[in-house]
Amino acid sequence: MTLSFFVIFFSLISFYSDYKEHDLGGFCFSSICIKNFTNTFTGGLRILENGIKYIALLAAIYGAMIALNNYKLSLKTSSLTSHISHLSLFQNYIEKESKKIGIYDSSTIDTFHWYRIMFPDSKRGNVEISNQYKRLLKDLDEQIILSDTSISTANSEIKYTFTNSDHQRRIILALSKIGIILSRQKMSEFFESESNIFRLLDSVNATFTGLETEDKSIPKFNRNRAYL
Repeated sequence: MTLSFFVIFFSLISFYSDYKEHDLGGFCFSSICIKNFTNTFTGGLRILENGIKYIALLAAIYGAMIALNNYKLSLKTSSLTSHISHLSLFQNYIEKESKKIGIYDSSTIDTFHWYRIMFPDSKRGNVEISNQYKRLLKDLDEQIILSDTSISTANSEIKYTFTNSDHQRRIILALSKIGIILSRQKMSEFFESESNIFRLLDSVNATFTGLETEDKSIPKFNRNRAYL
């Protein structure tokens, strides 16, 4: 609006200056008069013409910016909607699968934390599994292997000796980083709870990440374990 005002203002000044300098007579619409008018008011006409071009250019740029912002907002809204839908699906799946497996205390699983670890970029529309989650699964597997190895071999060079107390401590710590709370229990009860959790882990990984078939480096947890 301001630019339009200045264009019109300076055009009028130019028209008035040219009008004062020339004796144009009365109104005339013949070809010669129109040609004379164009030649006389060249400055004002150029200001008006170029001003209109600049205004049209700015209007086009402004319109493009609005369209781009609307597109970005649409993408953001779409990504957020997908995130909420995916998170809800994740939570509902864990709830149903937990009950099917035999895990009835929902407070033992922090689904929000688990989801954030697995899919940190979900709000931006990216539901690819994170490297951090892979590392946490790898760490859990290493704790299982440590306990397994200490039971299944008589190699005197192995420095770790299996104890139920230490095994529980390490498994509890590794699971807590994923968002699964497992408390200390009697040995047989702990092993049962551990197996249920591992079955849930395998099910979630296979359903939401495709790790079971796509990434052979990610272990399957509900397997034969020597310390059981």
